[in-house]
Amino acid sequence: MRKSRWLVPVLAVAAVLAVVAFVGMEIWGGMSRSATAILRDGDRVEVFRVSPKRAEQPGADTIGGYPITAVGNEQGPEFAARLGKVLRSWGVGNSSKKCAFEPGVAFRVWRGNRAMEVLVCFKCDDLWPHVVGESGTLSEEWLEFDAVRPDLVALDKEAFPDDPAIQALPPVRLIDDAYYFKHAGGSSTTTAAEPGRAPDRGGK
Repeated sequence: MRKSRWLVPVLAVAAVLAVVAFVGMEIWGGMSRSATAILRDGDRVEVFRVSPKRAEQPGADTIGGYPITAVGNEQGPEFAARLGKVLRSWGVGNSSKKCAFEPGVAFRVWRGNRAMEVLVCFKCDDLWPHVVGESGTLSEEWLEFDAVRPDLVALDKEAFPDDPAIQALPPVRLIDDAYYFKHAGGSSTTTAAEPGRAPDRGGK
C-alpha cells in the first residue's frame, strides 16, 4: 500500500511532462498548432518573389501584405514535405533580432483547402509565418532560421532556378550580401516595386 502512495504522484508528474513535451513539439519555435498541422501534411506549395517594402494597401497582388513581383512554378507534395520538415525543425525559433524585416521570398503551403504563408528575409535570416484566414495569426512573431539557412536556401534555389539573385544566395549569411539586396524585388514581366525598408519590428 505504501508503494502505491508514492507511485500515483510520480505517474501524474510523468503524464504532465509527456503532455508538455507533446505540446512543445507541436508549437516548437513559435509556430501555432494549426500552422504546424499544415506544414506536417502539406500537399502543394505556391512560391513567390516579393518586394521587401510592405504595400500601403494590401490586395490580391500581395502576400502577407508584401507586393508580389514574380511567381514561381507551383511545387508538389514532395517539396512541401521537405519545406515543412525544415520549418518545423529545431533550427527555427523565436527571434530577438532588431533588424528591419525585408522579405524577398514567400511560400504559401496548402493542406487541402487550408493554407499558411511564410515570408522569408535572407538579410536577417528571419521568417514570418501566418495561417490564412485564422484570426490573430497576422500578429505571430518573426522566427529566426540561422541554423537551417543552407536548407532553406537550397529549397529557394530549387523553386527559382532561373532567378539570378536567388541562385547567388550563399548558404551562410554574409554581413553585406549586396547583390541579393540590390535585386531583392526579383524579376517579372510587371514593374517591380522599388526595394525599400520594411516597417520596423512591431510595425506590421
